[in-house]
Amino acid sequence: MRKPHRLGIIFLIICLFTTARFSLAQDNKTVQNSQESPVIKVNTELVSFDVQVLNKTTSNPVGGLTEKDFEVYEDNVKQTLTNFSQDKLPLSVLLLVDVSGSVEGITPQIREGTIKALNALKSGDEFSMMAFASGTGALEAFTTDKKIIIDNMEEIRLKTIGLGQQTRFYEALKESISHIKKFANPNYRKVVVAITDNVLNAPNKEDKEKLLTSLLEAGITVNCILVEDPSLSIGAVVTPASSASMPIVTPPPTPLPDTISAPRDSSGRSGRPTTSTVQSPTSINTTRNRTTVSAQSPTLSVKDIETIQDYVSQTGGEIIDARRDSISNNFIKLVEHLRARYSLGYVPSNTKNNGKLHKLTVKIVSTGQNQHLKKEDLVVKTKKGYFPAKEK
Repeated sequence: MRKPHRLGIIFLIICLFTTARFSLAQDNKTVQNSQESPVIKVNTELVSFDVQVLNKTTSNPVGGLTEKDFEVYEDNVKQTLTNFSQDKLPLSVLLLVDVSGSVEGITPQIREGTIKALNALKSGDEFSMMAFASGTGALEAFTTDKKIIIDNMEEIRLKTIGLGQQTRFYEALKESISHIKKFANPNYRKVVVAITDNVLNAPNKEDKEKLLTSLLEAGITVNCILVEDPSLSIGAVVTPASSASMPIVTPPPTPLPDTISAPRDSSGRSGRPTTSTVQSPTSINTTRNRTTVSAQSPTLSVKDIETIQDYVSQTGGEIIDARRDSISNNFIKLVEHLRARYSLGYVPSNTKNNGKLHKLTVKIVSTGQNQHLKKEDLVVKTKKGYFPAKEK
């Protein structure tokens, strides 16, 4: 009886081994099929944007509003809000500083105001700096270390002035978009704060429309601190007397060619960016975490003037007038306004992507805790619309 017993045990072992191999083969086949089969994903785009609500009389931000106090329409169709907050998302702020000849006389006030505004930002906010005139100079990084910005402000300004002192804001704003896309945190609220006297060289209409589209696609809000050098007469053209002297004022509208001066080499100390050397009138070597300067070809005439208003209104930004008041106080005021903006989001009911602008309309249906205010007392600022993400 022992032999049949042993045969039964051997048979059982063979059955168990065969079952295990079959199970393992099935598992491998399942894994292989899952790797080979295409994964179908449903890409639902969340439309996120900022809203500024101001008191029409005082121009101060209105707080205390809730999700129920807002109605959002996309192409006149009401949407259902899924995201709502105030001052929760950190900021990526690009300081876009006008260093053209017409603001040269108030450079110390602009520097002081910028430093105070940096100190008013939260510790989690990141910032960078770009100067503009005929060309642009920028710190090639976004940083939370305010000292890096402060230490490099003058260096960036001087190198940018060396490229010419016209006011090519269009080119500077175009460079700003690339700068933000490359260096800013994609999950932060993206803000450009331009400090300028608002006398800008105008691009052609087609280029301007493309730039406005790019701003909306990138989700960038353009804001402005409006400044003025009281020593200059309106409409005067300012050109540098030399690379080392103060600018001189000449009657308009005779544009002079840009003057290019090669800044000296400088090596970076520990904890701050280094600076590239000018290689030619139109190019400078660039690497990450360096101060870079790029010149633009002199194609715009000084007599073709525009203002920053369209860029601000189309992106839902704000203009703070500091021409007759302290630049520092008004800069801090703008930072406080940025912090008071509401962040709204929804999944659009229209999922078709026709490549066209989807227009946004935001209405205040209730003043919430602000019972002393009426809906008519409020001003709402938000971007004109958005372009759906391109299908991949």
